Amino acid sequence: MQAQAISISIALASAAVGYALVARGIRWPVDALSKILLWFSIPYTVIYSVLTSDLASVALTACVAAAAIGSAFPLAYAVFIKLMHLDPRTAGSAILASALGNTAFLPIPLMVFALGDASPAGIYSSVQSLVAAVAVPVTAGYVLRSGGENGSVLASIMRFPPALALIASTIARLVSGPLPWLPKALAPLTAANSYLMLLSMAVVGASFYGIGSLRPSRTALAIMAFRAVYFPVIHATALATLPISGVWFWGLVIESITPPATMSIIYSWHYGFHTNDAAVAIVYLTPATIALATIAAFLA
Repeated sequence: MQAQAISISIALASAAVGYALVARGIRWPVDALSKILLWFSIPYTVIYSVLTSDLASVALTACVAAAAIGSAFPLAYAVFIKLMHLDPRTAGSAILASALGNTAFLPIPLMVFALGDASPAGIYSSVQSLVAAVAVPVTAGYVLRSGGENGSVLASIMRFPPALALIASTIARLVSGPLPWLPKALAPLTAANSYLMLLSMAVVGASFYGIGSLRPSRTALAIMAFRAVYFPVIHATALATLPISGVWFWGLVIESITPPATMSIIYSWHYGFHTNDAAVAIVYLTPATIALATIAAFLA
């Protein structure tokens, strides 16, 4: 409980700092933390997951997460590029915000306090990191090409740090096999990275509240509608047809109603996409998510 209290304190203090910085027009700390997340924290998480995870005991949750997130990318591409005909720089950010949810920052504390176990959030967020390492650069490449810009899928992958981390760690895992000693050896670095991610995401996430006009556009409304419909339907179908129960059942319920991930904005910045609509969607969906997830968690 003490660790959770520390985490919540760090998050609240960091969020206050992020909001204050942007409200005063100071963006360089937000930009610096965004780069740390992109170039260190997320690649480290991907590497750690590949080298240490044994998902056999939670295979169903992992498979549901991979299927839901993986299929969200082409569906969101169809919605924003083919149906809404948005320009590539706007559509790219909308696709990433629709497909990538806040799978850890909000769900973990809710699961800890209401379910006593945040394992589903840990598995779901790890799977999302692995899927994103491939899906984000591939999607970015196709989005840029759809608008006639110079967008090579391979080049997009090769300049995306989480993708490089996935390639390197997969090769290392195939060569070395299981490494049972690694989690203990990396425990201090893993703990430090967890707090760094918490601080960075809170600062960056809170900065969205200082972006100016929060009036939702048609694109922002479409992002919110996508996340409010697609993931609940996919997860409800999985829960109705697969033998998932207990904390894993309610974990998927909570993961069904999360807002777009802060990292979707950072990934969009990396590719030069316009992020205002995604940021507005995060601002509006986060309070609703906290309320709905709290109700779902306490029904468990």
